[in-house]
Amino acid sequence: MLRPNVVARLGLATILLATAATAPASETRTYTYDALGRLVTTSSSAGANTSVGYDAAGNRQTYVVTGGSGGAVVVVDGGFEQPPQNGSYTYNPVVTGATFVGASGVTSQGGAWEFTAAPEGSQVAFLQGSGTATVSTITLNVSGVTAGASYTVSFYLARRSSFAPNPVEVWAGGTLLGTWSPPGTAFTQFTTSAFQATGATTTIEFRVTSNDPYVVTGLDKVSVVPAS
Repeated sequence: MLRPNVVARLGLATILLATAATAPASETRTYTYDALGRLVTTSSSAGANTSVGYDAAGNRQTYVVTGGSGGAVVVVDGGFEQPPQNGSYTYNPVVTGATFVGASGVTSQGGAWEFTAAPEGSQVAFLQGSGTATVSTITLNVSGVTAGASYTVSFYLARRSSFAPNPVEVWAGGTLLGTWSPPGTAFTQFTTSAFQATGATTTIEFRVTSNDPYVVTGLDKVSVVPAS
């Protein structure tokens, strides 16, 4: 596969503007940052709040969503900030609580994979057809859900420039919630139908529908929230 020229990473101000633009007109979001300029909390007038935790090395470790009517739900590395790419990309990175299979991985925004304006942070995941019988998937561990309660999955998809998108199935705890395909190169938010948790933990899996290595989809900002 031809590798395109690497695009320079966007500045922090651009990232924040892109993130704010996704909020509905009737919603107000407030952001707080630590002394290193890293996003640590967000609060929404719609009732949802988030907090971001980092390990001793500065890598993002957790993304916690607190719904207006429920407890905290933790999606491991839903923004795909681990491991740090510094302008590069990695196939099948080793991340505790996340599993990458086939031709899947993480990349810096604006890098060789051409995904710009990450909805969260400065990195995104990619799902490429493996070119083999192995299906490319990304699975994230989720904790803090309640057995019998209903939740939805929110996520952002984008297609790679000059390439067709690879439609992505979303599974929750082994149940298929649907298939989504991004309409363009800008990240678009999608929300699944509700699923019912069967315990205090579950998994969210993103699975491509084509093994063609020339169809690729970018993924970012995965969260699980109580169904309204």
